[in-house]
Amino acid sequence: MYDLSSEFKGPLFISGMPRSGTKLLRDLVNNHPRISIPTHESHFIPWMLRNIGKDTDLNQASHLEAAIALFLETKFAGNYPQKLSRITAENIKAFQNPVSWASFFEYIFRELAEESETERFIWGDKTPGYILHYELLKSIFPTARFVHIIRDPRDYALSVNHAWGRSMERAAHRWHQTIHQVRQLAQHNDDYLEVRYEDLLDDPVKVLTKICRFAGTDYELGMELLRKPSENLGETKGKTAIIATNKNKFMERIPADKLKRIEELVCYEAEQLSYQMVNNVKHKPLNSNELFWLKVYDGFQSATFHIKSRGFAKGINYFLKLHKQGSWRGV
Repeated sequence: MYDLSSEFKGPLFISGMPRSGTKLLRDLVNNHPRISIPTHESHFIPWMLRNIGKDTDLNQASHLEAAIALFLETKFAGNYPQKLSRITAENIKAFQNPVSWASFFEYIFRELAEESETERFIWGDKTPGYILHYELLKSIFPTARFVHIIRDPRDYALSVNHAWGRSMERAAHRWHQTIHQVRQLAQHNDDYLEVRYEDLLDDPVKVLTKICRFAGTDYELGMELLRKPSENLGETKGKTAIIATNKNKFMERIPADKLKRIEELVCYEAEQLSYQMVNNVKHKPLNSNELFWLKVYDGFQSATFHIKSRGFAKGINYFLKLHKQGSWRGV
């Protein structure tokens, strides 16, 4: 079905904190004729492995059928109703036999991928929360490569608040915790590449050339030109061009006392990444009581956001399903 050569064919995972440019980067990378990443976030890989078991033998007919049935329950599958008839045990076994979790997921992503100019494409995924599952994904896909896009934590916290109404302090806490965890695990590995959102805005050709080289291919002329808007939220909503000035907004929009608290939460990792602090601060994390109530607040804000955009019943159902299947579960 596919011409799968010995050169790198995937997966290429694009991840990072939400509101950090992951959608923009996905759309730019997707401009390459040999790379195809779905426009919908998958989220389901860790959830399926938790439910069925990473060591389950998918060559047993009942196990493979159970995996297919569970996949068809996912939010991701619901985005591709016209293609789901292709997700059958016969087709999966024809793709690769014996069946492994790696071949099961690869078949799904290749079948549901966006159109590509060649069938011999590099497949991948853009799900921000997968950055927390680096070790799990590497155990399933030993050849996987990860592009981690990082944004100034102060602008990230501001964007989270603007888009969803969530706490800037908890956003800063999550940024620090996640960036620290990921960099401890992966920053010195050849399969992990960090890019800064601000660098992408300043010189998209340079950043995309670096990513293409990382993926074992060449930069394609015009990759930096958006074909359609990447964002449906925030200040770049509906824009069909890279907004080079979409940075350092925190300088004018975050009050001085709140900015100082955010910098106390992120300063250690931020300075490691060459983000200069405005205030002379030392790392001061949230205490357990503060964190608990901010989680409650953010949960309420998230549910409210989905209710407003989808109506009460559908909004609550979406919120619960996202919490159940989401790759940020427990974070």
